[in-house]
Amino acid sequence: MICPYAGRFRGASHPSHYADLIEQAEALAKVVDFPAIAVSRQDQFQEVGSNAYYGGVVYPTDGTLQPAKLHRGLCQIAQQAGVLMLEHTMVRGVTKQGNYQQVQYDGGMIKRRSSDYRHEWLHGKRIWQIQTSCHSYSLRDDRNRRTA
Repeated sequence: MICPYAGRFRGASHPSHYADLIEQAEALAKVVDFPAIAVSRQDQFQEVGSNAYYGGVVYPTDGTLQPAKLHRGLCQIAQQAGVLMLEHTMVRGVTKQGNYQQVQYDGGMIKRRSSDYRHEWLHGKRIWQIQTSCHSYSLRDDRNRRTA
């Protein structure tokens, strides 16, 4: 999966801020193991692809993963493993059959054990996650109705 970890760049928005950033980084390094690399204005374009700052500090051990790349990578891995993922899919009906339920949705049907589901609320809408064996299916009830 291509989802590189990126350190954090803290840029000086005014020429006088650069010295303050360096001072803060040095003070922090005396208290905790938190490395910082000073980046001059001349070198910052190579670091962050912008000339909008007056230099800055890179904290290589602080930062985040790019959420969209992480999501895309996890989805690709799941699909390669055979997981069926359905977005914006209406649950049309649930029929109980012994210990199983048959779930009809736009485009198909799945059979699952009665205990293999959970729901959450997202932006005022109920989101169903249905799991069968080792596969997980997300089914969305856009009408905010209880469907199971």
